[in-house]
Amino acid sequence: ARRVGGEIHTLLGRNLETLPVKQMCKAVSSVMHSLDSASPGAGSPASERVVGIQALVLQKTLVDEEDAAVLGAVIGSREDGPADEGYHCTLRSVIMSNNMLRDRGAKAVVSKLAQNRLLERLELLDNNISDEGAAAVMRACVGHTLAEFSLADNRIGDPGARWVAPMLEGCKFLTALHLSGNMIGDLGATSIAQGLTLNKTI
Repeated sequence: ARRVGGEIHTLLGRNLETLPVKQMCKAVSSVMHSLDSASPGAGSPASERVVGIQALVLQKTLVDEEDAAVLGAVIGSREDGPADEGYHCTLRSVIMSNNMLRDRGAKAVVSKLAQNRLLERLELLDNNISDEGAAAVMRACVGHTLAEFSLADNRIGDPGARWVAPMLEGCKFLTALHLSGNMIGDLGATSIAQGLTLNKTI
């Protein structure tokens, strides 16, 4: 893994045998905690302020359902939550494309999304997610502040696509929606079209 400015990246295609994803997620939370503790007050000069980690990119790293549960807890961490570890999530982008999340992993990633109002970009492209997982993800996004959302290249059919309309209606800041490469037919496309009439930002 490497840190680039306010982002943490993994090396594309690496198995992470020497740095399991769970360790990485714990490391992210530790970094957040240390940044929270070390950050000067709001009145400090901008040059002295510490910016927390804003992007986590885990592509082609074999992230599975168990790893997703760890990351989901990090995404939902709040400074005022009793179950948290003294830090709050500063992530604005979570990109977990080309992994092995499946439905259970997708559900785990968004399990505490309602507690996070900073996240602007969520990409779960190519994770073998079917209708069940897609429905859970889109339900979790209703009323959220996400601006960019991707479930492209998964296994979503018409049953999963019917949740696009409620998400589009409830996401007032969404400007980009990526669903290409799925198995959405005429019924699903109709549902998406209906949702687009309810969204004024895309």
